[in-house]
Amino acid sequence: MQGLWNRCARRIRLMLALLLVAGMATIASLPAYAASTRFQQVNLVSDIPGLALHTDPDLVNPWGISHSGTSPNWVSDNGTGVSTLYNTAGTKQGLVVTIPLPAGGFYLWYRVGDAWAYTERLVRESGALLSPGDFYGSAGSEYVRVAVVQPDDRIDLVARRLGIAI
Repeated sequence: MQGLWNRCARRIRLMLALLLVAGMATIASLPAYAASTRFQQVNLVSDIPGLALHTDPDLVNPWGISHSGTSPNWVSDNGTGVSTLYNTAGTKQGLVVTIPLPAGGFYLWYRVGDAWAYTERLVRESGALLSPGDFYGSAGSEYVRVAVVQPDDRIDLVARRLGIAI
């Protein structure tokens, strides 16, 4: 019985040693694998001919992009009050959302569940200015951010009533 126990114990020690060596080899290879991961930038769309796969002369200083697994890419044109939809190949999708640029406003956050689907539906149906909350970080998941804005004359009136110089 003692001989059987010694053989089992030796096999267990051998298996543990092999697992330890295999585990250490796996851990040692992880940084090398991570360092070997490569990415390639592909310019999909630009307003400068020849700089990207597609040229869109209406594109102005794109500064923000948002998308989800089921949504096209929404690209914001800096300072124009316009967001344009492009598919994942960079082809313009025909929908350009124009958002008037007021002098001021504030933001309202509320929970909707699937923020991407809600945002896409509301933008298409009403042109409302809102965005999925997780665009601003993981804490915004399931929320949308709505820009509550008024025309400049209304903002001026409120500022005067509050005694604020703008």
